[in-house]
Parts: sequence; structure tokens; C-alpha cells
Amino acid sequence: MLIAVQSNGLALEHVSTEALKADREVVLMAVKQSAAALKYASPALLKDESFVRMAVQANGCALEYADIPFRDNIAIVQTAVKQCGHALQFASPVLRADKETVMAAVTQQGTALSFASEELRADHDLVLHACKQNGGALQFAAENLCSNEAIVKAAVRAGDAAAFQHAAATLKADRRFMLELVGQQNGPCVRLAAAELKVDQQFLLEAVALDGRVLQHCSAELLADRPFVEAAIRANGAAFEHLDPRLQDLALARAAVTSLAEALAKASPKNSGG
Repeated sequence: MLIAVQSNGLALEHVSTEALKADREVVLMAVKQSAAALKYASPALLKDESFVRMAVQANGCALEYADIPFRDNIAIVQTAVKQCGHALQFASPVLRADKETVMAAVTQQGTALSFASEELRADHDLVLHACKQNGGALQFAAENLCSNEAIVKAAVRAGDAAAFQHAAATLKADRRFMLELVGQQNGPCVRLAAAELKVDQQFLLEAVALDGRVLQHCSAELLADRPFVEAAIRANGAAFEHLDPRLQDLALARAAVTSLAEALAKASPKNSGG
């Protein structure tokens, strides 16, 4: 039976010997495999604070099966969320509104922000910390923080362009902010820009100059516009690599080589002799 518990914690339910369900080592072995195994522990262990703390240290989500008072025990809950941030969902409302506890949870898993109180989801420092850990945390932030430039940049940096979908519409329409974002090698964010920017050729050419990947996110109409494509390649030869192979040709390849050579020349020291 011990072998069964080692491979499947829920096998603890079928242990016939009550002594094994009261054995700390056996139960912890089971809980490590499956959080739900905790509910099959002996009543004595379930009421033992030190044991429950060891259980959530082995598997944070075991907090779900702990007695209600333990879900309001800050030491036990913080131990649980440090092992699994999402265990925050099983904490009491009081602790889901406790900044120190929630900070511990989002440090382990940024998206644990979804289980924080409404007030804490509007806390700038906590949300920034969560977004640095996982860009997806942005979707759980208070609406006003989704327009905070520092927070959105942190989310994109941690979660790539996918995190940008949760940014406020005002930022997606902000030309300056979008160019700053693209300039930090976040070119794919352009696909989520406001509609008016995605048809603004001057904006797109500036964006391509910063990150060649922008070209692949331009509309089919613009990519069918030869002068626009030529201007994009001249702005950043590296953009040629991201152009649909069906649109690549020798003339554009030559333009790309020229652009890259010019960029290299500008980057080289003016006085090579030192």
C-alpha cells in the first residue's frame, strides 16, 4: 500500500489501517503526490497545526482540504502560497486582503493576483510585482492600472506581446508609448495596436526601423503596397527576414543588404585606429 501511496496520493483513501492515516510520513508522502489526499488523514492530524503546516509546505494546494481555521492562519497560508501561489484562492477573505500574504503568493506565481481582494488588485506596487513575475497577471489588475505605463511594460517584458492584450485601449492608441514599447524589442505588440495606428504608414515605418518584426504584422493591403514595403526594408534591412517569402525578391534583398551595411557603418567606430 505504501508503494501505491508513493505513486498515487489518493490511494490513502483505501488504506485499511488507521495507523497509517495517522502516520505523518505516510500522509505527507500522499499529500506531496496529491493535495486532496489530506482529507483522508486522521482527524488528529487534521487538527494538528504543525502537521498541517508541513502538509501545505509539501503541496500548497493542500490548503483547500485544511480545516477552516487553518485557512485563516497567516503562518500556514503564507507557507502554502510560497509553495504554490494559487493556493491563495483557498485562504480566508481576510488573508486574501493581506498585502504581505498576497505579495508572497504573486512572488511565486504572478497570476495568483486573481485571488487577491479588489483593493489589492488596485495596489500599484503589488500589481507591478505580480506583472514582473508573470505578464498574464495584468488581466487581473484593476482597470486603472491597465493604463499604467510602467506596469504594462513590465507585463510585456515578462509575458511577451500576449500580455499586451490586457492593456488599456488608451495605451494601444498612444503613438509615443507604442514606439517606446516596440523600441524595447516588442515589435509583435503592433498587432494589438489601435486600428488607426495599424493603417498609419509613418508610424509603422518608424516601428519597423526599431524592430524588423513589425513588418510581418502589417496588413495585407500594406504588404501589397510596393513603395511601403521598399521603405520598410530601407528603414530596417532586418525586416526582410520577416517578410512573407512570397513577397521577397532580389531587389528587396539588395535593399536589405544596403540598409544593413549602412547600419553597420554607423555603428562602427569613426576612428578605427582608436
